[in-house]
Amino acid sequence: MGEEITRPTTELRIFVANAPNPSLRALGKRNTMIRAYLTLMILVLFTGCSTTRITDDIAISNPKFWVSMQQHGRTNWTQVATTEFPWKKHRIYGWSLDIETTRTNATWHALYQFPHPTDYARELPPSNHWGDVTSDLSRVITKPKPLSRRKSGMSAVCVVMPGEPSGPYAIIVFVDYIPVYTFRYHITESEEEKEAQH
Repeated sequence: MGEEITRPTTELRIFVANAPNPSLRALGKRNTMIRAYLTLMILVLFTGCSTTRITDDIAISNPKFWVSMQQHGRTNWTQVATTEFPWKKHRIYGWSLDIETTRTNATWHALYQFPHPTDYARELPPSNHWGDVTSDLSRVITKPKPLSRRKSGMSAVCVVMPGEPSGPYAIIVFVDYIPVYTFRYHITESEEEKEAQH
């Protein structure tokens, strides 16, 4: 969806190969491997952050999904970049995404897709403070929020609650009702989930 846009690197390669400094130019002629290595380093430095253009006036970058997990042998919790994790009551997870637009009065919202219609959604208020539950009990749609022009960082934090089902989830982020990115993750079944259901 969209095209990948990265910072230009062709000019940088030409500069290294045709540098005005004689020693650098000679180095490039004598040793192709070193010149290739220098080019690779420049590529890493200047293309580390790519942008995906959705429309002429909307672009996204830096999508991240994280889960708060306890590392083995440690008592503290850390954010781990993963899209699959076991069900655990009150486990915290979240996502972030940078959105750039030149539109005025643009808004963004997100759609949370449950693995299947669930009674858990029925327990949520029909119109709670952060979103609306669909009539088929399979999705929650957040309320639109204003999006500042140029570059904005969007993010949300979620908590696994009792009754929330395990299975594959999706979070679709929209700008002016145009889908710009989908986060997919899987909450796997656990013994704690089975005990919570009884």
